[in-house]
Parts: sequence; C-alpha cells; structure tokens
Amino acid sequence: MKIFFVYVDWTTEETPRPFYVGKGTAKRVEELQRNQVWERIATKHGITRRVEMGTRDESFALEHERVLIAFHNTYMGWGANLTEGGEGCSGYKHTDEARRVMSEKNLGREAWNRNRPVPSEVREKIAAALKGSNNANFGVSKSEKTKAKLRAANLGRKAKPHSEEFKRYISSVHKGVTKSVASNEKRSAALVGKPKSDEARERMSKAKQGTTWSLERRLAFERKRKENAKIIESTSFEFDGSASNAVGDGSQVHGIQG
Repeated sequence: MKIFFVYVDWTTEETPRPFYVGKGTAKRVEELQRNQVWERIATKHGITRRVEMGTRDESFALEHERVLIAFHNTYMGWGANLTEGGEGCSGYKHTDEARRVMSEKNLGREAWNRNRPVPSEVREKIAAALKGSNNANFGVSKSEKTKAKLRAANLGRKAKPHSEEFKRYISSVHKGVTKSVASNEKRSAALVGKPKSDEARERMSKAKQGTTWSLERRLAFERKRKENAKIIESTSFEFDGSASNAVGDGSQVHGIQG
C-alpha cells in the first residue's frame, strides 16, 4: 500500500516564506518541478522542501493538504498553488498523445532542479516513513512464479559499466574496512558448492595477468603459511592401509591413498 506525504515548499530568503503545499508519494516529493509560477518563485527565491506528514490514508492526506494551503494562503495569496487542494489524482495516467505533447514541449529544456539534490532532512523523513511495517513490501515473500519471471527478465542482461570516477569513489569507501570473522564465514559458506563458469574463470585470469603482490601482501601470505604449517605439524593424522603421514613444508599432506 502506498504512503502519501504532505509537504510545504519554503523560500530560502533570510525570512523564509511558504509558497507551495503539495501531496504525493515519495517519488513525487523528490521531484522538484511543478507549475510555471512555482518555477519562477523557486528560481528567484530558492526552495527548501519540508515534509509535514506521511499516511496510508489518501483522503486524510488530501484534507491535510487543503488545510495547509488555507493556513499558508498559498492559493489566494502569494504562492504557487493553483487550486484550494484536496482534489488529488493518484494513479492517473496520461494518454500517449499527452505524453508526446509534453515531451515535445520540454525537448531541449534543462530541468531547473538539475544538480540540486533533495535536502537531507526530506530524505530522512521519507526513509523513516518507509521503514519496517510502513513499507509496502514488509513481510511479503515473492512467489516462485514471480521469482521465475524476475530471473527470466534479467537473464543475459549486462550491467552498465561504472565510470572511473565512481570506481575511485567505491575504492575509497572500502579502504581500511575489514570484514568480521562471522561475515567472512557467511560468505564462504554461501560459495560452497558453487562452481565458477568458464567465462568467470577467464575474466579472473585476465584480471590477474600482469599483477604483482606488494611486499606487505607477500609478508602476510608468508605469516599465514607458517601458521598453517604449525597447525598441521601439531595435528596427528590417522590413515588406513599404507598411507603415510608425511608433512613437507606445512602446506600440504602427502602420500594419502584412498
């Protein structure tokens, strides 16, 4: 079930003024584009969007919108609301002809909110309102039929390659981060019994070609190898038949016969 938010747009002047009251889903709240009056005010005086409430009851949200429009006088007074509010048109879909006309009208026109991120305050309120049981998908498990459809839709689909800038960002985020033992064990268990495809092996091989280990990595590997050797040396092995318990450099056990 959808969650409907009611929000108020304020100017960023020294003394902020409310100039628009709206209602919609999270997607609508994040879209910083309305009518021409709204665009003129936002461009001239700036904009700060404040989410006032969130509810699953659309009729209640519409009533709250109407009350706030009257309270801030953004319809009859100074503001960008073109109606008294409370009408709503959730779920309305434009016809193909209407979409074509709007597309032609906005062709080549840069959105005024380009490079203007949604304020963190608004994002936090939306996130809080959609957490846990408020989320429409909370506790909902997908059926096998739905899972099969999702698999079929994504089969053979290749992800868009990341830009060099994004790769550098991801690298910086993970630098110095060490995963817990429990996390490593969980990942290891998930990969057990999952053989890599020939294509994956080839990609891994190519990625490692020409790479050399740093001194730090070599020393760490040597320490780990010695630790493993001590563990093996301190362990007594029992074999049936003619198998021998010969340990070489501590990295493997030789002479085991089936």
